[in-house]
Amino acid sequence: MSRSLVTTTVRYRLPWLFWVFWTGTLINRMATFVAPFLALYLTNEFGLTPVTIGAALTVQGVGLAFSNLLGGWLADRWGRRPTMLAGLTTTTLLVLGLAEVRTVELIVVMITLLGLAADLHRPALQALVADLVPESERARAYSLLHWAANLGVSIAMLLGGLLAEMGYAWLFRFDALTTALFAALIWRLVPPGAAPAVHEPEVGPSAPWWRDRRMVVFAVVTTLIFAVYFQSYATLPLAITAAGHSASDYGLVLAVNGVTVAVLQPLLARHLGRLPQAPGLVAGYLLIGVGYGLVAVAGSVAGLAGTVLLWSLGEIVVLAIGSAFVANLAPAEARGRYLGAYGMAMAAAGAISPLLGTAVYEWNETLLWAGSFGVTVLAAVLQLAAIPRTAGRPRCPS
Repeated sequence: MSRSLVTTTVRYRLPWLFWVFWTGTLINRMATFVAPFLALYLTNEFGLTPVTIGAALTVQGVGLAFSNLLGGWLADRWGRRPTMLAGLTTTTLLVLGLAEVRTVELIVVMITLLGLAADLHRPALQALVADLVPESERARAYSLLHWAANLGVSIAMLLGGLLAEMGYAWLFRFDALTTALFAALIWRLVPPGAAPAVHEPEVGPSAPWWRDRRMVVFAVVTTLIFAVYFQSYATLPLAITAAGHSASDYGLVLAVNGVTVAVLQPLLARHLGRLPQAPGLVAGYLLIGVGYGLVAVAGSVAGLAGTVLLWSLGEIVVLAIGSAFVANLAPAEARGRYLGAYGMAMAAAGAISPLLGTAVYEWNETLLWAGSFGVTVLAAVLQLAAIPRTAGRPRCPS
């Protein structure tokens, strides 16, 4: 009996390599300056119009979608470690270049290339976590990675304003430094044999993810959900200021998201791994939908903060379970490609969300928030109807 108890305890302890990835993610995201400050940089340094900036950011978003697909393919064919090193090193060089170029044409080229490189490492990292962590613990592992990323971004928002006073180039240089540090951690601490090289199975190559109906439906559902979620950066600030609140009120309302994730993510991580995945995802979708739907009637700052609390809880659930769901759904030899498709779906949502959201907002704001709730209900129905409840379900350890 004692041996069984000891084995169970060890089985649930995350491997030390996971904590290398956790630390690297935290360090890297502590200087996530390019995305949040890029629009200000293009406005203040180059005088670009909002339409031009929007087009550049959309191109970058499309690049991120392809970056996830390419990164997933490389992770399966080339290997997890080489893909992570190549992606992080290329991103480091491109961010450094972005700090130095001084013409609009080169800026657009650098932004496009950065979009293609920035997420190359992500599917490989997530696939390696799935290689190392048993199914029953993957939701917990991905939840903790999401926590590290959010902690890092919170620190970045504090540092970013200070560094911007010294010049926008310093934002990008510091971003490049932390990306290089993440690459150095992987180079030094992750051995080439951390996970076995991935080859096609002897029974023949697995079908591509786009022929897996469950994965295709889940990619569509993910795009729908994150098209709603990303309204926090697109139309939510417009709605808050149009209601008579200040920009600082928007910052205060959005800070609820960071605080909620920072406090609750580690507390909920282990419990999320025990939830049935399909119903758990549906609950997360509906929390996001209710949160955004209530913006239509939440006039006060406190009421708006309450809506952010709701969709932040949904974010915690969806991002933790979603990655584990895909990792469990994928054949072992195709994990990188499946997780790359998942990342592609989120990146696609990030590209279309501002364009679609602002168009609907301009037409009818109430329709935007009611429609956001309706989209999440549609996603929940698709999740339950088209994907069996057993798909991607973590198996209990024997």
